[in-house]
Amino acid sequence: MRLGEPETVVKTLKEKPLSLPVISVSAAARFLKNMKGIKDAEDKRKVFRDTFYSTLSEAARKRNVKSSYREPYYRILLRRPRGSRLSTTSWNR
Repeated sequence: MRLGEPETVVKTLKEKPLSLPVISVSAAARFLKNMKGIKDAEDKRKVFRDTFYSTLSEAARKRNVKSSYREPYYRILLRRPRGSRLSTTSWNR
């Protein structure tokens, strides 16, 4: 994110009408460490995704979160036809 952007996002989500219980986690050092030396864009995308999910899971465990935003994603994976392949890029469309 850009400088000051995390604070703006948190503020926006916490204010009405959304009033969401948002927790901000600073993980820049972890992301930079995991991305160090990676040149290929696809490899960077995978490392970023894995780092994001592990950071989010860790934060959820620390706060005893019982369910997460990823639950619907897992249901979709379980329902897909046998032998079909899931392209992660299709999620961005």
